[in-house]
Amino acid sequence: GGPRGGGGGLVGNVSASAKEGGDSVFSMTSAKRRKVRDEALAGVAIPDGDGDDSAAHGAWAPPRAPTPVVARDDLSAAQKEYIEWHASRREANLRSRGKLKDEAEGSLVDAAVGVTKGQKETEKSLADAAVATSVFHGDSQTNYAGESWITAPKDRKKQNDTCYAPKRLVHTWLGHTKGVQAIRFFPKHGHLILSAGLDSTIKIWDVHTHGKCLRDYTAHQKALKDITFWNDGTRFVSTGWDKKVMLWDTETGRGISTVSS
Repeated sequence: GGPRGGGGGLVGNVSASAKEGGDSVFSMTSAKRRKVRDEALAGVAIPDGDGDDSAAHGAWAPPRAPTPVVARDDLSAAQKEYIEWHASRREANLRSRGKLKDEAEGSLVDAAVGVTKGQKETEKSLADAAVATSVFHGDSQTNYAGESWITAPKDRKKQNDTCYAPKRLVHTWLGHTKGVQAIRFFPKHGHLILSAGLDSTIKIWDVHTHGKCLRDYTAHQKALKDITFWNDGTRFVSTGWDKKVMLWDTETGRGISTVSS
């Protein structure tokens, strides 16, 4: 319709306004607004029988499929290891703030990985019964002079503790199936390097000549946390997420003693 004198004209569809009795979205009741909205949505819905379920939701987006619940048995070994690692860090953080005083050690980790009390006792008994093993990969366990393979070469000078900015890549040691948590050079001479892996193995590598793995050490059931040599390098200590601290003989690979919580 056109404008009327005095500013009382209508802008829009006059017939539709007359059909609604002059009501607008500003003057109609909330119930009537809902009715108009539902009629408009029903008008754009796809009729039944077209092989489409869009009529069930009209102009709205279809509902999302429910997120499937993942069981612990469906998780990979890496996923379970990450959950346990994350739970152990969270438990340590809460204990440092005094929030788990009444809970047993490792209770949060056990709940995260779904370990029952009976399973925990079984795992502990298996861990205590684990035997330390080691394999030597070098050509000979003694040098030409009959000295142990861990003895520093005669032409190897004692290294200082001064650190320098790296300038070039010298060598890459490959052997661990997962990440490496810690490395330690052999005391004083640095002709060997000890590595602790997240694959629960410890390896010792040559640095002075060929750069190959000379011996590996296996006993931990879970990822390693840290390692450190004795002052003379004849022994070293390892600790892992299996809550065990082990003392090793570097030369023979023998597990000397084990402390577990």
